[in-house]
Amino acid sequence: MAITARLSHTLHQTLGDEAAEDLVNWMQQVDAQRAELRELNELNFSRVDARLAEVATRADLTQVRQELQADLAELRHEMEVGLAQTGGDLRQELQSGLARPDAKLADLRQEMQSGFARSDAQLADLRQEMQSGFARSDAKLAAFHEEMRLGFSELQQEMAHLEARLERRIGDLIKWSFVFWVGAVGAIAMLAGALR
Repeated sequence: MAITARLSHTLHQTLGDEAAEDLVNWMQQVDAQRAELRELNELNFSRVDARLAEVATRADLTQVRQELQADLAELRHEMEVGLAQTGGDLRQELQSGLARPDAKLADLRQEMQSGFARSDAQLADLRQEMQSGFARSDAKLAAFHEEMRLGFSELQQEMAHLEARLERRIGDLIKWSFVFWVGAVGAIAMLAGALR
């Protein structure tokens, strides 16, 4: 969250130079933490996309789905912990700073509340992005599952066709073997009759 000149001036007048600098530094730290949290979120999404690329080469869809769900649960947990920690720290420090009853702090309080509203809106956008990312991941996984199902169906049909051809060939071989066997037995019987 950017510190406006008006807010900085109000802080210096209300709290004094040292306290105002501390509060400005604290607000910049909170902003940096949010940037780190967004980077962590992007890193986790890239990890999920990399995992989906691995999934395309595997045949065991049940195991892949379980791994993906575990990764998504871990990602959700990390995001919840990070958001809770950032929000809790922010609220705790804000409450301790606003505990002193002073009429000049009313303007500061209102500006900070609008900052919180913007932060909440940003968090809502982040949640929406995450949900759409999860929906895209589920859609990719469903498409991959359907593709695998069709592939296995085609493979079964081809195997049935090959099995029928193999049975015909074996039947032909047995038939010709029988014909040659009968011919050989007949020839041996004729030789045996001629030699008598």
